[in-house]
Amino acid sequence: MTANVHTATGHERRELSKLRPRKPSEKFFKIIDYRPFGFQREIHSNPALYRVAIIGRQSGKSELAAAEAAFELTCVPNSYGWIVAPTYEQANIIFSRTYEKVEKAIQFIPSAKITTYSRRDMKLEVTHYDREGKLLGISKFAGKSADKPNNLRGASLTYVILDEAAMVLKEVWDEALAPTLSTTNGWV
Repeated sequence: MTANVHTATGHERRELSKLRPRKPSEKFFKIIDYRPFGFQREIHSNPALYRVAIIGRQSGKSELAAAEAAFELTCVPNSYGWIVAPTYEQANIIFSRTYEKVEKAIQFIPSAKITTYSRRDMKLEVTHYDREGKLLGISKFAGKSADKPNNLRGASLTYVILDEAAMVLKEVWDEALAPTLSTTNGWV
């Protein structure tokens, strides 16, 4: 019996490079006690690097974002992401929910440990180890305000959660955030 093997063309390889390599699973959702609605599940399972949720107020966008960030922090060594919102207070909502989900997740993921947490500075780090205790990497997450775009420059991020994007100046995305993702093929 012969297998039908397809070798990706240059165009197909470029298209595949635009997909997220890892996505949260139902098992992960269960350990963080998160039950996604249909639209949330659809967004979680979408492999696109750029995903936009245009949905009404109080619909679960912040929970969706926190679950994505918690997955990156606990399951993807060396990930580095930000929650960016128009104000620090708005960023703190998703940052706090992310921390709560990470706390739940690490109870079931012994290779991940919270090593830095500051609610005031909105910084969270999770260190990853292999079964022998060897360091695999450190994943980082921080909350940022979009009111000073120059403070958003220079990092190389693997993901950005942009909350209340309609209230953020276009220049913040174009000149500060998009470039931070370009070197890592990061997702939004």
